[in-house]
Amino acid sequence: MESATVLLTQSKFYSPVFNAAIFDGPIKIYFSQAQEGVALQLYFQLQRKVEEMQLGPLENSDRTIFIMLYPNSESFYNSFDKNLVSDNSDNDLIIEDVLGTDPVIGVRGPVEESTLENVYNKIKNLTSIYVPNFLEEGSEVFA
Repeated sequence: MESATVLLTQSKFYSPVFNAAIFDGPIKIYFSQAQEGVALQLYFQLQRKVEEMQLGPLENSDRTIFIMLYPNSESFYNSFDKNLVSDNSDNDLIIEDVLGTDPVIGVRGPVEESTLENVYNKIKNLTSIYVPNFLEEGSEVFA
């Protein structure tokens, strides 16, 4: 996972606006210092949601889920292909892309509480893709 982090910092997804991060297992949250309150709220709510969604197997995953909290539209649109976003559309608050084999969730700021719920849903969907059968008790990830 360390090499994935290095790869991220050299990718189009990384921005000079990111001067803080929270690393917890396979989930990495990048944000600007001005977004610390929202990032911590996301982190603590995400911990609770992970338990509710039974996402324990993520710890055994060899993938990293990058959550990028962009503070403004400019930094957000500079990091994603124009094909994935419509200029300044409210529907493009959250964009999903891939870095190598690791999913990247880009969140256009400023971030509101309603946006965070969509981030949780994206992570739940990603875990079902990247950690197959994670809800089944007999699966290998529970062994």
